[in-house]
Amino acid sequence: MKSGRNSFKVKEAAATNGDLISNSSQVQGFTYNVAHKCYYIAFNDYLFKIDAKGNLVNYYHFNAKREVEGLASYKSKIYIAINKRAEVFDSNMAKQPQEQALKK
Repeated sequence: MKSGRNSFKVKEAAATNGDLISNSSQVQGFTYNVAHKCYYIAFNDYLFKIDAKGNLVNYYHFNAKREVEGLASYKSKIYIAINKRAEVFDSNMAKQPQEQALKK
């Protein structure tokens, strides 16, 4: 893709081998975590951890009853921006059970 003097080259970095959510939800957040070498994808109240090859490693469900507006990561932390009373949750997503408690 080219626009003026700039160019933008694209190549697939990873892909999942199936649907993570079956109700056609839109991706609401996406980030790569360098510390854990994995991707995080957010849909509604779910956060999925995907390895570099596109395999589902784990998923986390939290009951915020609000939509995710964005994801970011820094070192071992994942930051989740939530809509309606603009809040940011942080979490250490190290190898823990599927139910992940998020803290403000």
